[in-house]
Amino acid sequence: MKARALGMLAAIAAVGAVVTAPTAAATGCSSGQICLWSGTGYTGTMVALTPEHPWGDCVSAAELGLSAIRSAKKNAVDCQFQAALHRDGGCGASTEPAFVGNETPTISPAALSLQQITIPC
Repeated sequence: MKARALGMLAAIAAVGAVVTAPTAAATGCSSGQICLWSGTGYTGTMVALTPEHPWGDCVSAAELGLSAIRSAKKNAVDCQFQAALHRDGGCGASTEPAFVGNETPTISPAALSLQQITIPC
């Protein structure tokens, strides 16, 4: 009985570690996608975009079902596909960082819109 209880505690601890410490591998962002999260550190609601199928010149976070974009990841996306981040809902003023990077755990202020840009590389 004692061994069984210890096994259950170990299993609960392992699950807690997975939930509280998300890693790049655990974010659910597949190769070839630009992923956006409503929370910093790749938490909250996630939306995945594929740059080969343009999502439009300017799209608001609300149109994507997000209250705001607070973290993002560009996962193995060709260098010519860029996503510009904007702190307003109409792709006006840029936020910091201005573009989604391979790893962008914090966007401040939060982005309220983004724009797909194709550049030579």
